[in-house]
Amino acid sequence: MVRPRLIRLALASTALGLCACPSDDSLFDDLEAPVATVTYPVDGVVTNAGGLTVVGTATDERGVAAVAVNGAPAATTDGFATWRAIPALDAGTNALTVATSDGFNPDGNAASVSVVRRAQFVEPRALDFDTVSGLVIFTDTALDGLVGVDTDSPFSNNLSGRSIGEGPDLDAATGIAVDGPGGLAYVVDGAAPTVIVVGLVTGQREQLSNADIGEGPELIEPFDAAYDALEDRVIVTDRGQRAILAIDPVSGDRSVVSGLGLGVGPDYVTPAGIVIDDSGRQAYVADEAGFVLTVDLRNGDRRLISGDGRGDGIDFATPVYVEYDPVLRLVHVSDVGLQALLFVDTVSGDRTVLSGLGVGTGVPFEEPNDLYFDATARRLLVMDGAVGAVIAVDVGTGERGVFTDFDRGEGEPLEDLVAVATDFEAERPYALEAGAARIVSIDVATGDRTALDEDGSATGPALVEPRDLAFDATGHRILAVDRALDAVLAIDPESGDRTVLSGSGTGSGPSLDAPEGLVVEAAGTIAYVCDDGLDAVVRVDLATGDRTIVSGSGVGTGPALDSPARIALDEDDQQVFVSERTSVAVIAVDLATGTRTILSGAAVGRGDPFQSVLGIGIDPERDRLFVCDPAADSIVAVALEDGARTPLATDRTGRGPILVEPRDLTVEPGTGFTDLVTGEGAILQLEPASGDRVLVSL
Repeated sequence: MVRPRLIRLALASTALGLCACPSDDSLFDDLEAPVATVTYPVDGVVTNAGGLTVVGTATDERGVAAVAVNGAPAATTDGFATWRAIPALDAGTNALTVATSDGFNPDGNAASVSVVRRAQFVEPRALDFDTVSGLVIFTDTALDGLVGVDTDSPFSNNLSGRSIGEGPDLDAATGIAVDGPGGLAYVVDGAAPTVIVVGLVTGQREQLSNADIGEGPELIEPFDAAYDALEDRVIVTDRGQRAILAIDPVSGDRSVVSGLGLGVGPDYVTPAGIVIDDSGRQAYVADEAGFVLTVDLRNGDRRLISGDGRGDGIDFATPVYVEYDPVLRLVHVSDVGLQALLFVDTVSGDRTVLSGLGVGTGVPFEEPNDLYFDATARRLLVMDGAVGAVIAVDVGTGERGVFTDFDRGEGEPLEDLVAVATDFEAERPYALEAGAARIVSIDVATGDRTALDEDGSATGPALVEPRDLAFDATGHRILAVDRALDAVLAIDPESGDRTVLSGSGTGSGPSLDAPEGLVVEAAGTIAYVCDDGLDAVVRVDLATGDRTIVSGSGVGTGPALDSPARIALDEDDQQVFVSERTSVAVIAVDLATGTRTILSGAAVGRGDPFQSVLGIGIDPERDRLFVCDPAADSIVAVALEDGARTPLATDRTGRGPILVEPRDLTVEPGTGFTDLVTGEGAILQLEPASGDRVLVSL
């Protein structure tokens, strides 16, 4: 007879895709399910992807039969000692739960982590409301994409861009008009100049109207757009034409709506933002010359509403975008010059500051752009590209708060990041800000950022022009090279105290002259520096400060190190790898002979050529290097055997945030998990097999 307990466990195991078929009763002595851990990602990190590689371990005395994450079966090559799964992610916070079984004992909650999914954006600019989905659709001029955000919650999704959909890039998207029932967005690229139609479901992009597509007056400097549902056409402001144009959404043909001799009234000077009122017959246009007009869309007639001598109140400086309040019959205007929002009485033309300039508290505007009036919540949602956030503004009080952004952690935002070094035992990265010449400690658990010498009490010579960091795990200290001090320094990670280890007056040998990159041996006694002034690799004894050129002019043969940037160490084979900016290549240097050889570059190694090279790290378990290519917004894997280049993390490779100018990285020995920093001030963690990445701090 089959025991009732066996039936229950067999059914539970079947849920994991297993059949429990014990051959003897001794198996009933095993009452423990496999134990699991998640090694990637860290709990609480953020991604914009619909799926993510989860990596972990599992152990059991009788062996592990299956592992799954939120129902997604894990793959393994070693009996689940290590495993990986790719569960789907919903918008918002996702609990990723690991289920394990040994074929007899299942555990549906062996381990878990949480991951937040929301849209990545950097510089939100123009917006429109989709009446069908209920989303505010906005453009991101940094990531060349479209984002949708739910007005009932801060949850958001990337809809189109470099990694979503095919077609022309949305390079300078200053305007957008949404046809909700048609599922389309019409995006204005003023730089091209062109209007691009985007499928909101697929993210596919196609040219609609430009110099090569459509007849009629040419687009010179189009700026903003509005969808005219009554006439099924896209209305576009064009600063170059000083006119309002209509574009046929099928043919791309263009016709004049107002200006260029059509309609009477004040002339346009620099027409910018446009909105159509609830009648569908009239539009309001902000002109950056300092006024707001109303336009009759049937005959092109124009009437001055406010500014240029009409209406009382503060003068416009640079009005850019407009929004219409159908309840109070007001026009809301974003003014970049004033860094404020104004509302305009459409009858009198009077202007009143709604938020900014001392009205309302909260997140200050830096570059208020397009805005949406949420009548239900009585608030405005404002795009601020400089803040990098969608700001909610209470229309009654002017109070401002972040509605949604792409960030993680508390503390002063990171800027001009150039280097990262990680204490892997403590799971703590240290990021280097070049402009502020400061080192910031990152709490991986929360993303919180703390400057090492926040109160200025640390002792020792101040950093002036620091270029790179390395973490000495043996000595539990941060090492830095400073181009202005021409020195190698040690920084205490707790106190921030600084000590010169090698430089002027410390150590013998050739003086450092613009050191750029730094790497330290595992024992913590020797460091190697790539020096831009010496065009050399320098060995530094960290105990004495003594310096010896191991490769450079007159030492070793091979291609010159004209502009070395970063350096990685292969202790097993006693060689270093240098990213060299002049030749845009990775150069291998033999530490015994100083011989230099191009490992990977324009004429060496298969794969797409580097566009640039900067940060570099070694993944010895997989016999490859990871190289930052900031110009290509990518991380490239380089095979140590032949220099072959393979995209590891790009717009189209790996899931997660788009890399914006990745500058430096550090690779954890054994796992290959990689911490990296980007030009936008983000700390990301990279999974080395898939190229997936998550946001740790921003």
